[in-house]
Amino acid sequence: KKTGSPAEPPLLSQWRIETGALQLFNREFGQFALTMRRWPTGWHGDVRGAAINGSVVIGPAPEKPDNDKPLARLAPKTSGTGVHLTLSQLTLPPASEEKLPPAPMDPRRLPFVTVRVDALQGFGGPLGAAEFEAGPDSDGWSVRRFVIRRPGSEFRAEGHWRTQLSGGQTTDLKLALNSENLGDV
Repeated sequence: KKTGSPAEPPLLSQWRIETGALQLFNREFGQFALTMRRWPTGWHGDVRGAAINGSVVIGPAPEKPDNDKPLARLAPKTSGTGVHLTLSQLTLPPASEEKLPPAPMDPRRLPFVTVRVDALQGFGGPLGAAEFEAGPDSDGWSVRRFVIRRPGSEFRAEGHWRTQLSGGQTTDLKLALNSENLGDV
């Protein structure tokens, strides 16, 4: 590029995927459409379907999360790409009876992910509002925040999916359930 010449426009500035049926994580999510547009900070778009509605951003990881957990174990705060979903609705269909073989995956290669859901549905009914935040670190992927809130109760989880030097993997989770009336949960 010569000095002073106008920047070339990006090859792709917008794209759309539409399908009659989406299968993901061994679950049938039904009709699905994703429209993405290029912005200076990454890709921004809308996701619509039978089981999901909201917005998605694929771009730089945020500098700091919404919670007050330290970021010492996470990858550098301003590097990498993240997937950030803000959903008004997400319905988790039941898992298929078909057992799929596990796919080999290195958790250190997963992106930074944040998900906010106003109305999470699953297991036959409403679960509440949900938040999820996870990201790669030096030996795996840290789930720093997973919260489901509904009137009178709150479920929280955090943990770590680690790759070991032997090639194996381990997952450690810390779970908490707070409820005003356990019978309502």
